Amino acid sequence: MTYGLGGGAPTPMVAFMREFSGRKGLRRKAHLSFRADGRARLCCDEPVVVARFVSEVRQEVERRWPGGKLLLRGQPEDHEGMVPGIFREDRNLPEGTLRDAEACLENLLRGILPRHKRFQRPDLAALLQHYGVKTTWLDVVDDLRIASWFAMHKISDGRAEPRAKGSGWIYLLSSKSDAESLTVLDLRMVHHGLSLRPHVQQGWSIRGTSRDLDGHVVATIEFPLGPQWHRDGHMALPGFLFPPASMDDTLKRLRRAEVTDSLREAERRYGLRTGALGNVSAIV
Repeated sequence: MTYGLGGGAPTPMVAFMREFSGRKGLRRKAHLSFRADGRARLCCDEPVVVARFVSEVRQEVERRWPGGKLLLRGQPEDHEGMVPGIFREDRNLPEGTLRDAEACLENLLRGILPRHKRFQRPDLAALLQHYGVKTTWLDVVDDLRIASWFAMHKISDGRAEPRAKGSGWIYLLSSKSDAESLTVLDLRMVHHGLSLRPHVQQGWSIRGTSRDLDGHVVATIEFPLGPQWHRDGHMALPGFLFPPASMDDTLKRLRRAEVTDSLREAERRYGLRTGALGNVSAIV
């Protein structure tokens, strides 16, 4: 029996993962298997083979949904669904209330940062998502190496800690599906270079019309943590992927007390619990 990517109905891309995992030539080069206990996924311990798989999925996405963009998300564990941060806290809150709270926050921040034109650009919340604020956007990347880094690190309480045991998870999302097309932003194109974090991380943001974007996950990769996945040197350190406020001017501006006050004010206006919109994060 095959399973959908989120444990639901079978999909054509599940069959594609199964077929890839069964190629004899590749199986001689890597530990390669298909698993369907829960989320359907390709299991592989060789980064080169994973890179080939990502490339073939990209081509398959273009064939099935012309113009579709394939983007990646790395996570240290597999969660149910693919839910943007603002929708994870209380799934009983009306979706419209949460979207209105996000729009309120954007307006408040534009009001307190009027001299900095980068904060007046459209879709400010997409940028804020990469700085730790919980929004309707999901942060993704277009670089396998960056996605694998996020899969191998646990980020909490302002620290990024490398993980030594277990698995890493990489999700491949298509901007188009049979149901809908996502709003897709390459933050390197639509936001200023002074907003350094998404530029360093090859950052994109995606948003749909529903709370859960799981239907856009076209393939999933689980890999065992091991030395072959580790990157060395300065560009693999949290200080590079999360530049400090001394280098990232947008982080410097967002760390002001007035920004935190605006987060709390937007929550208060829409009856959200304190912290529902998150906080701007500086990661070390």
